[in-house]
Amino acid sequence: MITHPILTELANHGVRMGIGALEAFLSHTGVSTQQFPFVIHVGGTNGKGSVCRMLEAIYRDAGYSVGLYTSPHLQNVNERIRVQGLDISDANLDRLLRDTHDQAVEWSTTEGFDLDVPLTYFELMTATAIRCFAEERVDVVILEVGLGGRLDATNILRSTVSCIVSIDYDHTDVLGTELSSIATEKAGIIEQEQVVVIGNMDDNANRVIRFIAENNASMVQQLGEDFHYTETTGGLHFQSEEFRLEDVRVGLVGAHQKHNAALALQIVHSQQCVRPVSIPSMLRGLSS
Repeated sequence: MITHPILTELANHGVRMGIGALEAFLSHTGVSTQQFPFVIHVGGTNGKGSVCRMLEAIYRDAGYSVGLYTSPHLQNVNERIRVQGLDISDANLDRLLRDTHDQAVEWSTTEGFDLDVPLTYFELMTATAIRCFAEERVDVVILEVGLGGRLDATNILRSTVSCIVSIDYDHTDVLGTELSSIATEKAGIIEQEQVVVIGNMDDNANRVIRFIAENNASMVQQLGEDFHYTETTGGLHFQSEEFRLEDVRVGLVGAHQKHNAALALQIVHSQQCVRPVSIPSMLRGLSS
């Protein structure tokens, strides 16, 4: 479906930064934000959607059940929620949206909250995605940050590994006008004691991310320092201290996609102990 009547109404109410309302609602309805054993959270200014799609393809080829949540959509709102490479069906989306929205209205009324709307468009879609992935019992959840990171609704889930693809000027009215302030918001997705994979970015942004990672006892793995790639005609050669992969074909078009593919490979390699993936699956996933 192009959109949904509930979403059409909510689109007029804008965004709400922060996860407080969504967290309270999910707690009220008994939906655990720590129910998924393996969650990849991908943020940044540009390239995060591509990295998410690459990861989806790799893990699906490896035999895992994958739930993918991205935004915005190109044509149909169903595109935002995918399981096993397929957009959520109209029937499932309608059922989950209506049920979640009705619960949110009941929760808001019962608790007496003074909210413009119980859940915003993005909060409702995020809650719907979580419920969908729980019903499908997916092995891997991949989340693309909507706006910023620290106060984004996707930050409601506890991630296993995070990635910040790039830092540049975007949404400066919300995130700030300096790259350091933008980096601070985007690095808000970093959890305690996890791997944080980062791409090429401004030195100031890099320092901010490393500072936040260090405060969370997390390990930064940076492109150009901890892992590298060289471009080839059809793709790239990838190398880190422990892993080397040559003649990797990248299906998505553009030189920047090789940068994104290197990040996806590092994420997958860093998590081999929890979600093993064979080299053929990595190669097939990136070439698709």
